[in-house]
Amino acid sequence: MSDDFGESWKPRPGDPALVGKVTAIRTARTTFGDKTILEVESERTGRRYSVWISPADLVEAYSRWLPKPGERVGIKRLDDEGQRHRYEFRVDRKQATA
Repeated sequence: MSDDFGESWKPRPGDPALVGKVTAIRTARTTFGDKTILEVESERTGRRYSVWISPADLVEAYSRWLPKPGERVGIKRLDDEGQRHRYEFRVDRKQATA
């Protein structure tokens, strides 16, 4: 699905990680409640992707990191455990603040 803030990122287990800069953070109202959507510009392809923060693992990791626009993130779909979709999520915050 494509919309005004990038193509939806729909990885399968084993796909390359999405690494890039957060260009926007939005909220979408759904029948299941409000959902956070990250817009990420891929370093690999230059394309903008919208990442819906909805599987439980992704919600938990996002809540731990709380990335901001301009920060570099890496998101990887891991192997599933039964019906559970697993993700790894990181924010590059190793830059020194001087």
